[in-house]
Amino acid sequence: GIQNFILHSKKIEAFNYLSKFAGLLRIITKSSTEIFIELEREVELLSTYLDLEKLRFRDAFDYTLVVDDNLRNENLRIPSMMIQPVVENAIIHGLSKLKEGQLSIKIQRESDGILCIVTDNGRGREAAIRIANKNKLNHLSVATVNGNERIESLHSLGYAHAKIEIDDLYDGYRPLGTRVRIYLPFK
Repeated sequence: GIQNFILHSKKIEAFNYLSKFAGLLRIITKSSTEIFIELEREVELLSTYLDLEKLRFRDAFDYTLVVDDNLRNENLRIPSMMIQPVVENAIIHGLSKLKEGQLSIKIQRESDGILCIVTDNGRGREAAIRIANKNKLNHLSVATVNGNERIESLHSLGYAHAKIEIDDLYDGYRPLGTRVRIYLPFK
């Protein structure tokens, strides 16, 4: 994205992108070594990441990020780096190459944690796998593998309700996208 702006002599856009990217790196650097992160910082990370991806994909998708009001200003901590990889998967495998992609992220309270629902109107997992196979790409989703490993780790720490559920959405046989539900405990 930055290279594109520089190549097209869009200095202000390149500067803005670079500033957002630096902010994202700061958040990720702080978060990557922590098992738990403040929900507010996770939401900030997601917002910054999504803004960067919108620039990168030239506004080929829109997103909504909704956090229940009853979760704000409570200094709640959740497992770190669990939501962003799912969002990244939705953008790269579901929405890239679409002209009007839609991504919805909703974070709501559950009894002892949060439920984050990530929904896209992309091509669906089956089509993404077919495209990867056609292009002879290894379609192993690092985000899925890492997410499952993190869930196993949370289970071993006593957080038995942590889980990730993935649903393919259809209209009859026509793919409508993917929905991922992420259940994360509060620390």
